[in-house]
Amino acid sequence: MSFFTSRFSFYSRVKIALVFLLSVCFFAPSAAHARPIVELLSSAEMEAGSRGMLTVSVRVTNGSGNPGNFIMKVDVPSGWQYIAMPESVELEVGGSEIVFVSVNPPLGEEPGEYGVSVGAYEEGLIHELSVAEILVKIPGTVNLHIRASRDDSPPAYSGDVIEQAFFVTNTGNIRTTASIEIESRQTWRISIDPENRRLELDPNETATVTVRTTVPEELTRSDTYRLTVIIRPIEPVVEEMSWRAGTSTRIVPKRLSSGSIYATLDGNIQSQTSWREDDQIRSGVSIDSLNSEISDGRR
Repeated sequence: MSFFTSRFSFYSRVKIALVFLLSVCFFAPSAAHARPIVELLSSAEMEAGSRGMLTVSVRVTNGSGNPGNFIMKVDVPSGWQYIAMPESVELEVGGSEIVFVSVNPPLGEEPGEYGVSVGAYEEGLIHELSVAEILVKIPGTVNLHIRASRDDSPPAYSGDVIEQAFFVTNTGNIRTTASIEIESRQTWRISIDPENRRLELDPNETATVTVRTTVPEELTRSDTYRLTVIIRPIEPVVEEMSWRAGTSTRIVPKRLSSGSIYATLDGNIQSQTSWREDDQIRSGVSIDSLNSEISDGRR
């Protein structure tokens, strides 16, 4: 009885050992395919600057028992863009390389905190992905852009009304109220649209500022009219921050004369004058008698 019992116990122990060995072979991770090591070199919390772009750096190390090609995998919020340099690395056993990832949130992204992950896996083994997590903070920013509707302004004449348009765009990520100021060395009469000289702009919104200037009728000489439009944020208030754009317009009087005068051999003075009036060139000739006496040997 004891013989069969001991024999049964021996085979049971052998069976258990075989099951254990098989489970190790089939279910234990292979050292040749160990996950890569992704070490974050930059800060785990980053703030996007005024231009939005930021750079993340990681060190990728081959922790497997064989050389391999490791692919970079980056996850960013919807609408964001990124570039990994390089996109993959060839590593010997225990070898490592630094990878840089440029992350670019879209222009005008809402303020807040966003998650970004940078990972690596051995080619063909994406289920063994290793990642590093980064928290990106986007602050509220005030940023405006202004430009004139055209670079070259046609000449204007005395009595004309010069109409100039400027486009203002909110390139920040928060709603902004801005004031409109006009700067010019001439004190001519002007009107501004909008009349309250204020703009309220949501992110990525554009508004038009129209300035109308009346050139004085009594202008007697040519001049250059320089106009500058200045935009300043007033809500939220940002000290010493403004954006400006300017135009330059040549002003010509409607009556602008030029001419010549000379004496003829018959003793008369003849003058010819040309002028601009009502956008037309006109000219006239006048002859006056020369009251002079020519004596022998004397002029």
